[in-house]
Amino acid sequence: MKDVRNGLGITQQQLADYLGVTRSQLSLVEMDQRFLPTIASVKSSKLLLAMQGKKKPEKLAAEIAKQTKALHKKLQDRSKECTYLASVARNKLQVLQLQYNQCCNALQAVHALLPNLPATKEYKGDRLWLELLEMNALSKLGSCGPDAQTSLQLEIDLLEFEAREAMNRLK
Repeated sequence: MKDVRNGLGITQQQLADYLGVTRSQLSLVEMDQRFLPTIASVKSSKLLLAMQGKKKPEKLAAEIAKQTKALHKKLQDRSKECTYLASVARNKLQVLQLQYNQCCNALQAVHALLPNLPATKEYKGDRLWLELLEMNALSKLGSCGPDAQTSLQLEIDLLEFEAREAMNRLK
C-alpha cells in the first residue's frame, strides 16, 4: 500500500479516506500486521490495476482527492444530523420527565385524598374525579416512565456517539 501511496503522491490519511478505513488501520496494513476489509481490498486492487494501466497517477490522485472530499462532506453531514436528532430527543426526554413528574404528583394527591373522602353521596363526584385522575395518570406512566426515559436516553447516547465518531473520522 505504501508503494501505491508513494506512486500517487498522497498521504496515508488520503488513501485511508478513499479506502474507507482509518489511518491507523492502513498503517497496520502497510506493516503487514493487518488485512484490509473486503471492500477496501477491492478498492485498492482497482487502484493498483489502474496504476498499472493507462491512467496517470495525477488523475488518480485527483480522483482520490475528490472522493475523499465527498466522504468528508458525508461525515460532516451525518455528524450534524446526529447532533440535531440527539437535540430533538433530549427535548423529548425533558417532556417525558415532566409528564412522569405530573403523573407521580397526581397519584400522590389521589392516594392522599381518596382514602379520607367520606363515602357519602355528596362526595361521589369528588371520588369519581379522583379515580379518573388516577386512571389517567396510571395509563400515562407506561409511555413516560423510567423505561421510556431510559430507552430515549440510550438513543441520545448512541446519536451523540455516532456524531463524535463521524467527526473523529475527519481527523
